[in-house]
Amino acid sequence: MPEHDEIKRLLDSSYLDYFCCLKIVEILKETEKESNNMLGMYLSQRMKDWRIIISNYKKNSVYLVLFYLKKKRIKFVC
Repeated sequence: MPEHDEIKRLLDSSYLDYFCCLKIVEILKETEKESNNMLGMYLSQRMKDWRIIISNYKKNSVYLVLFYLKKKRIKFVC
């Protein structure tokens, strides 16, 4: 992972959820913006891995439960 304080903080937390993964992808979009191909797709394996994780959350609809819990103001680390 690139040296980024926010990514370190998120990865060091004991709880990593969908929203933390989204934050990591947003940070990686900025830190690895030079690693795009001509079509705008990221060449970075890190970015691909985190996008797969987010895709799995969406495929299994787990993110909907997490969104509901977050709306109910249940505290999360992220």
